Amino acid sequence: NSGQEKVMRQEIADAFGKFFKQITLIPTDQIELPKEILTALSSLASLVVIMRSTIIRNAYSREIEYIPVPEAPARFAKTLVLLMKMSAMLGMRKVITWNDYYLGMRVAFDAISRNTITHFAGVCKHEGGKTAQIATETKYSHAGSERLLEDLVALKLVTTEEEGAGVT
Repeated sequence: NSGQEKVMRQEIADAFGKFFKQITLIPTDQIELPKEILTALSSLASLVVIMRSTIIRNAYSREIEYIPVPEAPARFAKTLVLLMKMSAMLGMRKVITWNDYYLGMRVAFDAISRNTITHFAGVCKHEGGKTAQIATETKYSHAGSERLLEDLVALKLVTTEEEGAGVT
C-alpha cells in the first residue's frame, strides 16, 4: 500500500460520492418544528445565552467590574433549530422530534462553562443552600464557589437571601 496513498484517497472519495448521491434529503424548509418543541427551545435559548455570559472581574481584587447584557436568544435559537432540522433530515423525518431537541440541548449546554453549570445545578438541588454546602458538593474551594455564585446572582439566575440564609 505504500506509495498508493493518492489512488486510495481517490477511491475513498469516489465511494463516498456514490453513497451520498444515492441519498435524497428533505429540504430544511419542509421540516416542521412542533409548537411544544419551539416553546421549550425558546426557554432553553433564553437560559443558555444568559448562562454563557462572562462576568468581568478585576484581576487583582476579583471584584465584579462589568456585567454584560446577554445576547438576544433569537440568533442562538435559530442555530439550534437548524441543527435540529439537520438531525431530522438525516433521520429522514419531516417533523423535528424530542430526540432532535435533546441533541440541540446537549450542544447548547456545551456552550456554557462547566463551572457555571455545576454551581447552577448545586443551587437548584439545594435551594436555600449555603455557599459552603455547594462548595463541598461541587468540590470547589469556598472562595471559588463564592465567586461563581456571585456571578449567577449578577446574571439574575439565582437570588440570595439575608446574610447566612443561603442561595435560591
